Amino acid sequence: MNNPIFNVNGKIGDRKTLLQLLEIRCRQDGYGDYSKTILGYSISEKYGIVLYWAKPGSDVDGFVPFPYKMAAESVMPIINSFLDDKDITNDTDGCDERYDDGDVSNSQGWRIYCNEWGHVGCWEAFVAIKKVWLWSGK
Repeated sequence: MNNPIFNVNGKIGDRKTLLQLLEIRCRQDGYGDYSKTILGYSISEKYGIVLYWAKPGSDVDGFVPFPYKMAAESVMPIINSFLDDKDITNDTDGCDERYDDGDVSNSQGWRIYCNEWGHVGCWEAFVAIKKVWLWSGK
């Protein structure tokens, strides 16, 4: 499959659901032998923490390779540290901004997603996770 759609948000403390979603994303078709492993990550102001199923080219800044292929559960401590330490940055795609003009409250959350063709910035990156604002109304 060349056009997976994946875009889910959740409460900042709900890391069990985040792990389950990452496992689902790792199992989506289209990634051959790499379908259940993660080779490394990078941190991006635009995308958040970006996970790679293949080693990216030299045009990707800050790629950190893992010493071996890792399953979703093994990568969660790094994702948790990122979410715990990272402030919410300015929204880059109109989905995650703070909303103060209505009868809603804002709380911190996360979003796990991919973009067109199942990529995040480059073809080697298959999923990103970032800290976002969640809206709760009456």
